[in-house]
Amino acid sequence: GERGVASIRKFVDEANQIEVALGEDLGDDAVLKVKKISDAFEIGMLNIGSAVNEVGNNSNANEGYLFEFLSLVQGSGLATGVAADEILGYGSVLDGLNIKLEKSGTAISDFLIEFTKNTEKFGAAAGYSNGELSALVGEEGTNAGFIAFVERLKESSTSSEDFLKKLDEVGISGTRGAQVFLALSENIDEVKRVQKLANKALEEGTSLTNEYNLKNDIAAGHLERIEKW
Repeated sequence: GERGVASIRKFVDEANQIEVALGEDLGDDAVLKVKKISDAFEIGMLNIGSAVNEVGNNSNANEGYLFEFLSLVQGSGLATGVAADEILGYGSVLDGLNIKLEKSGTAISDFLIEFTKNTEKFGAAAGYSNGELSALVGEEGTNAGFIAFVERLKESSTSSEDFLKKLDEVGISGTRGAQVFLALSENIDEVKRVQKLANKALEEGTSLTNEYNLKNDIAAGHLERIEKW
């Protein structure tokens, strides 16, 4: 029926925008990558595409890395209530610091599960009183608890070595990506900035279309110059 035709037309239009705006960074299967994340988090393709595009344009992160990072962390994120825009905040900072994708994605993914299972253990390591960090997670969510934990652990550590020692005591050693959390702790304001940026872009869902229009205008301009030659 008409609804089916409209739905197909909408998908084709969005797929075209994704290929033009993000194809260079995501490769030939750009639409498939965006669709998988879109389906997993139950958000529109243009919305998640806009969030990644906006973060890529306003940070040192690469859009390809961001989608791969989302793909690696989505399972844990969905299980622990961490949203796509929040995950982008972690991924952006870690890519900007050249931390390998597999290492960063696995460390964050494992941590989120462990953190929600044993919040009090992590709270005690960072100097929270009994029940304090769990209450924060209950009120504001896992991401807020994670950021608060990293900030408090950093504040209560006398040095990077002390920070890593405290992580080791809660089971996060060098082999489990302790350096990932040290890196986040030293750039936590940037994590929060990018999360805010990604959230706004995701809700508006216009950044990808703007990028698509810009690239089309540039291509048209090149074509016009070639024709004049």
